[in-house]
Amino acid sequence: MKKLFGSCIVVGPVSSGIFRFRYTPTAIAILALAWVASFSMVVVLGYHFPPLVTDRDQIRLEIENQELRVRNRNTEIGTAKIDRRLSRLEGQAQRIGHLLEAE
Repeated sequence: MKKLFGSCIVVGPVSSGIFRFRYTPTAIAILALAWVASFSMVVVLGYHFPPLVTDRDQIRLEIENQELRVRNRNTEIGTAKIDRRLSRLEGQAQRIGHLLEAE
């Protein structure tokens, strides 16, 4: 029979059953090794993947997005003005063409 390192008895308040866990030094070593391995994997994965966006980066991105929206809106307004001027110039060119044909 294996030498026991200790035991843990769990008694539930509602159930009438008693759970008894017996553990050996080998079982404790295996559990400790599994804990160290899983903790090490969490640390390695934490360093492997990029960090989440910080509040400062989030604010910087929001300001940059706002500036880009303003720039895009200004470009749209400028394009609309140029289209109106172009339409007006095309209309004047057609009138001039009609006047030249009439003479």
